[in-house]
Amino acid sequence: MEKATIYERTQTGTGVLMGLGAGVALVVVVLFVIMATEGMDPIALSVLIVVLGIEALLMWLLGSMTIIVTMDDIRFHMGPGVGRKIIPIDDIRSHKMVNVPWYMGRGVKYTGNRTMYVIAGSHALELELRSGKVIWLGTGEPEALGDALKLAEKKK
Repeated sequence: MEKATIYERTQTGTGVLMGLGAGVALVVVVLFVIMATEGMDPIALSVLIVVLGIEALLMWLLGSMTIIVTMDDIRFHMGPGVGRKIIPIDDIRSHKMVNVPWYMGRGVKYTGNRTMYVIAGSHALELELRSGKVIWLGTGEPEALGDALKLAEKKK
């Protein structure tokens, strides 16, 4: 049975997509340079096509992050479902808004007892779990996400 969703948002990682897109552009330029100077070298062409495929796959897998809050849990994943996580609302001790410093970058990072899932922007909702683990969920709507968690906690 599908749980009632009280919050859902998919955020696009524009910076991630631009970085990977720049990599694709660079590979295409290198491919044309090699073809213009060396001719059609099948090995070089094969390597560059594989690199292009890997870049395109990474863009699809890591180009967005979706967060869903139900009355029972918070769920999140990258792209089409990579790294899908489900945290029961009862496992959350506290939550607060935090700013993500620029030097922490974007993506999935493990630092001590904290795991950071930030695809874009500089805002995140910090979840402190009863286990002592801390999770940062990047979002363009930290207040709305926090309000959804408060609503789910009240209903428990």
